[in-house]
Amino acid sequence: MGIIYALLILTALIMVHELGHFIAAKIFGVQILEFAIGMGPKIFSVKRKGIDYRINIFPIGGYVRLAGEDVSGIEDTSVEKDKLLYEKPAWQRLMISLAGPLASILTGYFIMILTFGIWGVYPVKVERVVENSPAQRAEIEKGDIIYSVNGKRVFDSNEFSKAVNTYDVLEIEVLRNSRKLLISVSPEQTPDEVEIVLDVEALSGEIQGKVKTINNVKPSVELFKQLPDLKGQYVKLELLNGTVEGKLLSAIYIPPRKTVGIYFSSISPIVQKGFGEFKTGDVILSVNGYKINDGVDFSRILGLLDSNSKKPLLIHISGDEVFYHIHSEFGELVNVVVERDGNLINLSFKRDELLDIFENKIMFKSPVKAMREGIFEVIRDGIIRTNRIIVQMGEILAMLFTGRLGLNSLSGPIGVVAFVGNVSKLGFEPILFLTVIITLNLGMINLIPLPALDGGRIVFALLEMITRKKLDPSIESYIHFVGFMLLMALMVYITYVDIVRLIG
Repeated sequence: MGIIYALLILTALIMVHELGHFIAAKIFGVQILEFAIGMGPKIFSVKRKGIDYRINIFPIGGYVRLAGEDVSGIEDTSVEKDKLLYEKPAWQRLMISLAGPLASILTGYFIMILTFGIWGVYPVKVERVVENSPAQRAEIEKGDIIYSVNGKRVFDSNEFSKAVNTYDVLEIEVLRNSRKLLISVSPEQTPDEVEIVLDVEALSGEIQGKVKTINNVKPSVELFKQLPDLKGQYVKLELLNGTVEGKLLSAIYIPPRKTVGIYFSSISPIVQKGFGEFKTGDVILSVNGYKINDGVDFSRILGLLDSNSKKPLLIHISGDEVFYHIHSEFGELVNVVVERDGNLINLSFKRDELLDIFENKIMFKSPVKAMREGIFEVIRDGIIRTNRIIVQMGEILAMLFTGRLGLNSLSGPIGVVAFVGNVSKLGFEPILFLTVIITLNLGMINLIPLPALDGGRIVFALLEMITRKKLDPSIESYIHFVGFMLLMALMVYITYVDIVRLIG
């Protein structure tokens, strides 16, 4: 089903893009030769007013072919000269090239507003407030919705984190019990931190308080930075009232940053769609004896389940203090306690079986409920949200061209099909949001000023408007042909990367 969704989405969005070119060409009197759905040999066609409307055998995308789009089109004596693309003024050719990306981007705005209008806006909800943190002192509470920061609407936790690291004082507008409150918070700088997962071999005393040494070395920035390179080696932590020893499974160094002491969560321990012994509505209260209070606890125990250790320990060290830790010992079976219809139910699973159920078989409720707004707020929020996605895409493209992001991070049609297949399991709303991402990508990428792309044609039109000199159409056609071949080579490479990634 995911493949069908992907083909429908890609074909529909590419056709919208090509429809933009089609309409602009019609407006400026360019003869349209073909308007096709799909690629490859045709399986059906009908001709109307000189336009061959056709459906092709491969249901991937489509295209519009204009007279005078290349050298062969210009030399085609069957089309009147004033209806050839390259006989049109440069500004008209620019508008025709721009119309496709513009149609793709406007479609993104429309779908985003439609999604917000139908399902509402998913807010940024506080899952947990850290004790003695700036957020707690400012009286921010669990369940508060972060509506805006310093007058700027907030749509996800990343935007909130960016604001925390940007401003010295945050004027946070929160929603609490349908009331808006304005709370002032001053972020605090954290020390250097490290998060460690150990396969415990020896443990004595208490895992809390001050960390005296790690491998007989006092905690320091240099030590924290070195720990990720010690993966697989034996590590000993000496604490104020205890010691722990074992093989280092992983270590993540976290440089100093501003925080306010708020946790958000993308998962909740409440089953939305059951599987096997788990029933819809089950609330997971504990896993292997570890109490689950919220999505933060649930995410941490999932990490331990996935650690391939019988006695894993997750410990987060901030400066020279234990910030939090989780320790669990896994036997043959893992016990899970759930609340079902007011009753406590004990379930037992093999560890790998339980991890597979949690990750692949059951669906968990979102930790937040969609928030309904008025029509004007829906339109406003849809536009703002789409604007920010476009800005993020621009930043990613800049990183690609500056070399800060490799080509291996890109995905082609195969990667998109696989991703759509996974998202389709979550429902129609996530598919629509993904559709927004795809159509905005289509529009933005086509605006890149490279030959064979709409952006390349726009550049040639702009140069002609500035210099008042027209480039020989055969030369421009050759440049676009070379650009097309390079794009095809890039597509082959990205397809190879997609296949390797899927196999891996």
